[in-house]
Amino acid sequence: MEYNYSREFKQPNKIYSFPNGTPIPFVTNGLRLEHIIVFGVFIVLIGVIGVISLVTDINFIQSMFKNGWMLILAATGVAVWTLFSLKWDNKSFINYVLDRGKYYKSKNKRYEHELLVPFYKECVSYEKKSFQKKR
Repeated sequence: MEYNYSREFKQPNKIYSFPNGTPIPFVTNGLRLEHIIVFGVFIVLIGVIGVISLVTDINFIQSMFKNGWMLILAATGVAVWTLFSLKWDNKSFINYVLDRGKYYKSKNKRYEHELLVPFYKECVSYEKKSFQKKR
């Protein structure tokens, strides 16, 4: 009988220490790679918003970046933690977003035997047939 590797394949990629070998403080179970990537994407988006505010001279956003940069970083961290700590249909956040995208992409399509079947204008109605005994 073959060994079932599905449990091992479902394990997330985690980082337990910095590149120099020192462990990451306060994270004994490791940081998941998807959390790091999403946090990085959020930081890049915030940086792009900051650069756009500098170029277009939006004073409110400029003052928010100058005075509240630590609050922005903390809010980003809390947002990422919230996204990944909640259960979205008993899935992780990324799987939930991917599945919702697949759903909305194929929402108005109908398949039969893996072939696309067009919708017709008329409604489908089912009639109950009455069977009569043969004499």
